[in-house]
Amino acid sequence: MENSTSEASKPDSVSQSGSDEPPQSNDPQAKTGSLQDEINRIESRIEFSIRKYSAAEIAIIGFAMAILIGSILLFLIENRGENVISYVDALFISTSAICVTGLTSVDFSKFTFAGQVITMVLIQVGGFGVVTAFRLLWIGRTGNLSPGTAQTLGSVMDVEGEHRTIFQVLASTAKITLAIEGVGCLLLYLATKDRLAEGPITPLWFSVFHTISAFNNAGFGLYTDNLMPFRSDVSVNMIIAGLIVLGGIGYPVLLGIESFFLLMLHKMLNFSEALMEMIAMRRPDKLYLVEPFYNFVDRLYLRSKKLREELAGVASPLQMKIVIWGTVVLLAIGTVLMAAYEWDDPHTLGHYDAGEKWLISFFHSVSTRTAGFNTVDIGLLQIRTLMVFISLMFIGAAPQGTAGGIKIPTFATMLGYIRSSFRGMNRVSLFRYVVSKGSVGNAVKLYVLSSTFVLSVILLMTVLETRFTLMQMAFEVVSAFGTVGLSAGITMLMTPASKILIVVTMFVGRVGLLTIGSAIIKPTDSSPNTGTWTDDGMKLQIG
Repeated sequence: MENSTSEASKPDSVSQSGSDEPPQSNDPQAKTGSLQDEINRIESRIEFSIRKYSAAEIAIIGFAMAILIGSILLFLIENRGENVISYVDALFISTSAICVTGLTSVDFSKFTFAGQVITMVLIQVGGFGVVTAFRLLWIGRTGNLSPGTAQTLGSVMDVEGEHRTIFQVLASTAKITLAIEGVGCLLLYLATKDRLAEGPITPLWFSVFHTISAFNNAGFGLYTDNLMPFRSDVSVNMIIAGLIVLGGIGYPVLLGIESFFLLMLHKMLNFSEALMEMIAMRRPDKLYLVEPFYNFVDRLYLRSKKLREELAGVASPLQMKIVIWGTVVLLAIGTVLMAAYEWDDPHTLGHYDAGEKWLISFFHSVSTRTAGFNTVDIGLLQIRTLMVFISLMFIGAAPQGTAGGIKIPTFATMLGYIRSSFRGMNRVSLFRYVVSKGSVGNAVKLYVLSSTFVLSVILLMTVLETRFTLMQMAFEVVSAFGTVGLSAGITMLMTPASKILIVVTMFVGRVGLLTIGSAIIKPTDSSPNTGTWTDDGMKLQIG
């Protein structure tokens, strides 16, 4: 019996180990399936891990990991050639790129092409939002967005709605980004193709890099003196300024503008449908001519209606008014004050004609609030001009965008709060809308925390550095906190300890003090604070 059992089992063992049937591990399809299963398991673990963290914690971890990866890549690439940089400088550049600041502790124009490409990618990821960019890549690979992940992402993006709505907001944000950058790149290429045809930097690379840098409000430039060679070029200045403004007003406002145009399209299509129905009723014999167009218009009508409904509530009407009007007013104030202060100064605007003076003043008013490009030497500006710039950098632009600072809605809410206090009113109203108490409270918290943080960093900087003036250090700190990137010329001269301090300041300015505070001090109310309306007024996105 033992021999028969052995003989019976022998063919199985031979067939398993013999060469007649190849092992499963050698089958390419089996290998692909096994690899796909492993990837799916890893993704499931990541999904499960993400859900354990709050939106604030995810944002902090995401930005920190992106900065770390970017710094390692830059350090490895830039130390292969003649130019050698320290890891502190690599960390500084990576943080500046991810936080879309633009401050550089080394001459960025001397970076290798690979280093510049990596920096550009970091700018794009940082401007779009590390967590949002990660989810976009995930959706592109898997084709879906789970409800649990959608809820977390909605908290990060401050968007209320079902996971389909959040998916649509994410998709529209990506489309708007690519569309604006595509048009900006084309316009910038057409404006520089003749001028840069014989230069070391090709018009195409100049256009691609500076478009991404401008729209994401980063301020990185491929020239040692940034955009100073283009100070009198109206086309380049206006294209860059336009990209900066569009990137700075925030994705909610851009989505609100998209929703407005969808509404206009909706009305036009409604009129077209009525017109074609009237034609069909009067001339039934011509129905075959209008029927295909009618069906197309009907499908487009339903699609535009659905998109408009899904994008509704991303930005409140109040927030759109505050951001748009605030942007216009601050741009006007910055332009007029710089022109007035520097008009006859021979070191800055004195030797230009009137048109160039207004162009330079307007460009710096745009750039100072968030971007960091410059066409004159910032170190030569008068102290009163620097004070104006510090104020604009501290305010910043709009929330849920690429800008830093306390943001325009925060500043407007603080002004409304002060006005209401003097009038003895219990509620804060802006543009005839009552602002929710939660938004007012967040604005007060952010203003106090930001002021305290900036002053503390300036004081610490005075301990670490003795070679610079207080104005230079204050300008550098506020520029880092506002993720602006303008410098009075001291960034490359700072000690490693000061560079690390600026790195922390850029990180805090980009992630946001309210986000960091929420991660450290867990909110007692777990209900989501999203949407545009609350029980006591209209909600504003603060910070």
